[in-house]
Amino acid sequence: MDAIEGLFELRFSKRIRVKIESCDWKKIEPPFGWFSVSSTHFKDKTQGETKLYGQIFKISTRKGEDGRIRSVYRYLKMSPNLKKQEMLIDWSAQKVLLQGNKSKTMIKLKIRKARWYELPKAFLSDPDPIRRSSGFLGTLSFCLGALSFFLAIISIIMAF
Repeated sequence: MDAIEGLFELRFSKRIRVKIESCDWKKIEPPFGWFSVSSTHFKDKTQGETKLYGQIFKISTRKGEDGRIRSVYRYLKMSPNLKKQEMLIDWSAQKVLLQGNKSKTMIKLKIRKARWYELPKAFLSDPDPIRRSSGFLGTLSFCLGALSFFLAIISIIMAF
């Protein structure tokens, strides 16, 4: 998937029209660690809905007034109710992305799939404590396994 770049209107809650018995408006809030965009950003609609759903993406700002690029890692969810320039994102990510920018709603963003070497950072910076702790344990397990493998190789080489 290519990166998506453009001007987005960040929202951390969205009112959409839904048929419910008691009323016809429902407020939707994204869960921690997720963001939603419209499927119109993807060339193939099924690509976004099936292949990319639940994947980790890096959302970055351009340099703000303070000269820093701010980034967060979030899981992708599709929302057919959003317009092309809207993004539904959790409050903590919105707060990080809007630091150092004049506009408090419209912001220029670059969204791309997280690379393999960014995954440990993405897991350890997740706002959900369960995913953060499982990511920490997974990263620790991988590192200890790699360490034991290298120590075994060294001991075999030293024996001969």
